[in-house]
Amino acid sequence: MMETDLPANLLRMSHVLLVEDDPLMSDLYKAILTNGGIEVTHVSSGKAALATLKKLRPDLVVLDMMMPEMSGVDVLKKMRSQPKLADIPVVVSSNFADGDHEKVALAAGATKYILKSAYLPAAFLAFIRETLEELAQVKPAK
Repeated sequence: MMETDLPANLLRMSHVLLVEDDPLMSDLYKAILTNGGIEVTHVSSGKAALATLKKLRPDLVVLDMMMPEMSGVDVLKKMRSQPKLADIPVVVSSNFADGDHEKVALAAGATKYILKSAYLPAAFLAFIRETLEELAQVKPAK
């Protein structure tokens, strides 16, 4: 799917907050999403994510599960406890494939859970686009 294949309203509204502490993964995800026509704001910690969410409202948060200081689950719990952040969709990305981590993330309020190693760049972009398309159908465009 090319950038121009996305509906016009989706292109205008697609803004992802990427919360990833691994420099290699964050550079890769940011490049994939940006080259795919999605605006990206990147932060490298849970605390920075919560501070950033006070200033901007992304259409989607891609949240690393394991980070220093504050885990992705802790960030999710804080987001879901704050009315202004509670309805922001969150995709948790993780290297944990055991199923238990996915259950914990979903129980904490994740919209979806993806295993990092299961998504090559093109598949990751397709997954994020599909998620944005699903979200755009559920709520009206801004």
